[in-house]
Amino acid sequence: MRRDIMTARVAQAARRWPARLLAVVTTIATVNCACASGDLSDISDLGPPEPAFSTGSQSARVTQNGSGNAARVDQSGLNAADVLQQGIANTALSAQTGQLNWTSLSQSGMANQFGANQSGTRNSVSAAQTGNNNAATVVQAGTGNQAKVVQTGSANTAYVQQTGINLGVSVRQTGNGMSASVVQR
Repeated sequence: MRRDIMTARVAQAARRWPARLLAVVTTIATVNCACASGDLSDISDLGPPEPAFSTGSQSARVTQNGSGNAARVDQSGLNAADVLQQGIANTALSAQTGQLNWTSLSQSGMANQFGANQSGTRNSVSAAQTGNNNAATVVQAGTGNQAKVVQTGSANTAYVQQTGINLGVSVRQTGNGMSASVVQR
């Protein structure tokens, strides 16, 4: 994707984030897209394995160490989430509707923000934020979509939107002030 198109999409996505999280776009992160992939083999490597969903009920686990961390998990259908927060003032929101959707998040540092919104069946998102003031948003709708976001450093922003069947994306940001935006349909 051309840099000017990517920058325009980042700017559009950035309007949805609080002004204090906006970073100067100096570097566009490397983004690897695997369209129509059946599996991103390491999608759950950042956290526990995906649940078996054999219990027939919702599953949500939030573990927090530090102060001022906030997490909210909203689910309807048969879905699961695992959130680990370490540090100060990290925030996380996972909203899932449908069946067999999975969110795994690990945050360490200060003032990191993460939001996931999944609807449909068998979608999964795995994210890890290490550092300060990182922000990531993942929106997925459809069936079998997978997203992985890894942010290491400070003031990085990532936006992922996937709508369709068996789409996959991996965003890895290492450094400071990086921005990425991926939209797949």
